[in-house]
Amino acid sequence: MSQLYVPDKVFLVCSDGMKKSQLKVTSQTTIKIVNGKLAGTINDRFEGNFFCAKMVIAGAILGAIAAALFVAATILSGGTIGIAAAAAVGATAAAGGAVVGGLAALMPSICSMLTSGGQWIPVHPRVMFEGQKALIEQSKIPCFLGGNVMIFYSEAAADEFTDLVLDKTLVQVGGIILGSALLSSAVATVLTAGSGFLANTKLLYSTFGSKAAFLYAGEGAAWLGLGYGASKSVDAIKGGGFDVPFTDGLTGDGKDFHVPGVYEAFGLNDYAEGKTIEEIDRITQSTGPQIPKFGDSDPYADAASIKDNYNPRTSEYEIWEHRQEAGLYTRDANITESNPQYTNTSDPRAIRELNPQVLTDSPNPTHMSDVSGTYVDRVESRYETGQQLHGTNIGDLKTRGLETMKNAWPSPLEWAIDVYNIGMNWLLEKPIEEYKESLKEEANAKAKITVMEKQI
Repeated sequence: MSQLYVPDKVFLVCSDGMKKSQLKVTSQTTIKIVNGKLAGTINDRFEGNFFCAKMVIAGAILGAIAAALFVAATILSGGTIGIAAAAAVGATAAAGGAVVGGLAALMPSICSMLTSGGQWIPVHPRVMFEGQKALIEQSKIPCFLGGNVMIFYSEAAADEFTDLVLDKTLVQVGGIILGSALLSSAVATVLTAGSGFLANTKLLYSTFGSKAAFLYAGEGAAWLGLGYGASKSVDAIKGGGFDVPFTDGLTGDGKDFHVPGVYEAFGLNDYAEGKTIEEIDRITQSTGPQIPKFGDSDPYADAASIKDNYNPRTSEYEIWEHRQEAGLYTRDANITESNPQYTNTSDPRAIRELNPQVLTDSPNPTHMSDVSGTYVDRVESRYETGQQLHGTNIGDLKTRGLETMKNAWPSPLEWAIDVYNIGMNWLLEKPIEEYKESLKEEANAKAKITVMEKQI
């Protein structure tokens, strides 16, 4: 199958570029193929940068990771940070990272540097212009970051291509900003809960013993597992609710973007999962950066319901025992009187602390004797006070169960991410259609090249 040659000033795009460039033919000066334009060879390159989308997205992801690490370090070092503050830190860091990545993508000749290790492939195996292999319409230059520089003969098609990459990138950056807010808030929630849980376990061990610590830790682990399972179940139900037919919004018939086996009409769940973005990656031949599924962090925040409602339930108790005994012992009879007093506020099912405060008073008995007999007065008292750890009761189960179900419900940030993904992925179908329409201009531009392979 014959391939078109490539003229000077043809339009170049990168599979991950948000700006077009043009070919600059400097390798030869004699062979011209259309409107007096020189034919390109393997040694010709492009002008300027393509404004790399991967740098922008990578910057946003690194910002999100840095924010999560900052929140974690703050909490682990003994500091505190609120959930809302953590979310704000995450969103700001991701947005700032995207800006830094964009500035890096605009560095002079950055694209030339990243493609300097690659050559145009494939090129014509036989035809050479001034001893250099000729470029053909399928020629590409690989980029160090994984993209490919590709050839377009129509400016309209090149513009629609870069618009497609730009729109996709903006949508992805917005999603990363929301996801970063969710991730940082989840880190704050989980670490705060975990720190409190470990501190409580340690306190129980030192105060009430190993049995109390073991029971508390075991129940806590069970509630975490129940919370996580409840959250995942709610997410599955929500995904099932999204999985409904959804037309494209342009003609309303759901057929504009149907390519059987390649591109099917999407449902709400497909939009939420970013299927339109995946379709753009397929069209642009972009491998796409591996963007973390930030939404998956939310169940961990939900499962941390122990942060709010799983503190040990303790109370003060006291035990007071007092006994006074008096007696008169004579030769003919013994007369005695006992006056015991007892107070106990401890729960028999609770675990009492290991080292309570205990006060005892047992003075030496009083002995008085005369000719009539002997009088004895004896006093004994004991006072104990401390803390007692109560076990889980029906009220606790109800309270914690309701809190677990409440936390399993998607957070406002998770809903925001779903709504954002659904809306933005649906809107991305329009630039896909516009790009497909521009391919007519691409075909017309190719038809204007009249110098064919057999004529060289």
